[in-house]
Amino acid sequence: MASIVARKVGSRKRETIYYVVYQDASGKQRWVKGFHDKRETEALAHHLEDEKVKLRRGDIDPKQEQRKSERAKSIEMHIAEYRASLEAKGNSPNHIAYTIKDIESFVAHAKVGHSSAVARPMVDRWVNTLLAAGADSRSTINRRVGSV
Repeated sequence: MASIVARKVGSRKRETIYYVVYQDASGKQRWVKGFHDKRETEALAHHLEDEKVKLRRGDIDPKQEQRKSERAKSIEMHIAEYRASLEAKGNSPNHIAYTIKDIESFVAHAKVGHSSAVARPMVDRWVNTLLAAGADSRSTINRRVGSV
């Protein structure tokens, strides 16, 4: 069962913010910041406990929940995370630079805000504009599409 913990905040410690302390589906203790109103925080605690029970029973797929949170990220955040993963793999700075530049070029052309908005026709239109410009060979364009 979740617990509600009150913490005083502010310079004079007159405001109270409630936190929900509960065990998640994997058994780890979590602290979730609630609201100034205790009833709203209790409602949040009930929601979190209900979600935990559904996860344990198998009513909610944890992978689907993870994909849902990934889709909610902005494209800039995805690009920053991808850059970090390329650096962590030990890729050369030149490879990282042109890969990220290709991705940013596509995002600027397609005008997308989230990665879930990217569709194959957008990539095809981008390829057609690259071909029409005539500045790149087909192998370079294929590399660019691979980056995206």
